Amino acid sequence: MATGKTANDVNNIERLYKEWRAAQPLNEILQRRMDQSFMIDFNYNSNHLEGNTLTYGQTKLLLLFGKVKGEALMRDYEEMKAHNVGLEMMKIEALDKERPLSETFIRDLNQTILAGDFYKVSRDGEYRYKIHNRHGYPMIVIPTADRRKYLNTLGICDGITGKEPYNGANATLEQIEPFVDFISMYVERKLTFAMQLVTGERRDISETDEEQQKEPIDPNNVRVNVRANVRVKDNILDIITQIPSVTIPQLAGMLSVTERTVYRNINKLKIDGRIERVGSDKTGYWKVYL
Repeated sequence: MATGKTANDVNNIERLYKEWRAAQPLNEILQRRMDQSFMIDFNYNSNHLEGNTLTYGQTKLLLLFGKVKGEALMRDYEEMKAHNVGLEMMKIEALDKERPLSETFIRDLNQTILAGDFYKVSRDGEYRYKIHNRHGYPMIVIPTADRRKYLNTLGICDGITGKEPYNGANATLEQIEPFVDFISMYVERKLTFAMQLVTGERRDISETDEEQQKEPIDPNNVRVNVRANVRVKDNILDIITQIPSVTIPQLAGMLSVTERTVYRNINKLKIDGRIERVGSDKTGYWKVYL
């Protein structure tokens, strides 16, 4: 492969890939946690790259609980749900190793993701295309924090191949070398990330920047859904998922229980490895481990 990647870079990816394949099948609980976390991270970051306004918390609440919170365009909610359907279509298609990627599937996928009769155009007015891998690698997330690098790389390739879809579809590997190198960097990063989870070196399962996971909260205007006839611990988990920056006094007020009760249930969730407090009690936020 004649790209800008060095032999050491390529060898490192191959080594990590062999380790990843050797680790299969994963522990059922870890696999489920990774699948759920990837679903949220991939949908959130991919849509934000294209201008969707849903926050990380809104995305998580929508995809895990089917609920909506805060103000956002209905089109953004519909787009997020449709994008998740597209993710499931890609996962099913990737399992069929005998059938090559077809134009028909790409068109069906595109129609599903658009979630309506409109063209999908990014903020800068250019059409964007995503490439997904069919060979046992873990799927990658391009974080929205790297949007500028992502667009710049695509712009460089457009300059080499031409901006018409036909030109890009028929480009040689050398013509899209900047994009190949860009994706290779994320493949190596994802393989390293995945193996750290497998070996227990890493506990945080989310691939989204911590700052983007934070949700600002107005303690005087809190509106959450609290389920009836369930354990306090489950309701705490629901609220923390909806409002990561919520404090223990606020939780006590929402649930009409004492702060001591909240502390006791919070400690149980921490012991179970379900939640972690990042930062101080007043200015930090909760991380939920799926």
